[in-house]
Amino acid sequence: MPLVSIIMPVYNSSKYVISAIESVFSQSYKDYELIIINDGSTDNSKELIIDYLKQNKDKDVKYIYQENKGASAARNKGIELAKGEYIAFLDADDLWMPEKLSRSINYINSQEYPTVYSDMYIIDSGGNIIDQWFKMKKEISEGNIYGDLLKECFIVPTNIIIRKACLLENKFDETIRGVEDIDLWLRLARKYNFRVIKEPLTKWRNHEGNYSKNSRIVSENIVNVFERELKEWTRKDKYHKVIINILSTKLYISGRYYLKEQKYKQARWVFIKSILYNPNIASLTRLVATILPNRMIKQIVSIRNKG
Repeated sequence: MPLVSIIMPVYNSSKYVISAIESVFSQSYKDYELIIINDGSTDNSKELIIDYLKQNKDKDVKYIYQENKGASAARNKGIELAKGEYIAFLDADDLWMPEKLSRSINYINSQEYPTVYSDMYIIDSGGNIIDQWFKMKKEISEGNIYGDLLKECFIVPTNIIIRKACLLENKFDETIRGVEDIDLWLRLARKYNFRVIKEPLTKWRNHEGNYSKNSRIVSENIVNVFERELKEWTRKDKYHKVIINILSTKLYISGRYYLKEQKYKQARWVFIKSILYNPNIASLTRLVATILPNRMIKQIVSIRNKG
């Protein structure tokens, strides 16, 4: 029985998937199984994976194909099939350093915490290191990280390992895309403490195919996540006011995307919600703009975009 189950969702990742698999096979720690979930790829990812696995029959790998349901559904399928005590995630366009599993498992066992995350390098489409994750983030913490996660997401699936027992009742929400990770981390952080390894153990690829690039959809979904979090707290809880303020800001940002797309009715409603959560001049001025004639709104938006 493997100690670690590695779940790799794949969708049209033919350019990178073999390198991702190779980074798993290159781990110094060997007590793992790899579960590859092909989420309905329409490129030649399937053929590449099957052909590569035929050359590596000695490895403990499960390959599953399913109709396209999204990364969350693919990860959840992997969790259902996992035999390991710990779950690790690796997206098909990312990479692990050879000591990723060894360092993580040693650390999580010695600290007796159910989750551990690490620093990581940011790489471009060609695999070149362009930055380091923790250098870009303000809120890096361990223990009770819930409050810091509300302010900034500093965990991605590729840089975390979680005890499987924690995921049996807390899986990825398949109804949201682009922010399904922060949604899960917040739910886990309400219940469990996290540990951090402050050295890069993974390489996260930043390229045009990242779903998180679709700004308006991500903005809408993050509002849904925080509105759901708000329901978990009463007005007396310290996080209630924090989430209220964050929601107001997130709605303002969402409204700006609607304005840019000239969807003025949607923008108007979003700005009103932002003001209801927390009265602010920024949302108020843009709310007023949505009441103006369409031609004038377009001129204002055009001027602001140029500025």
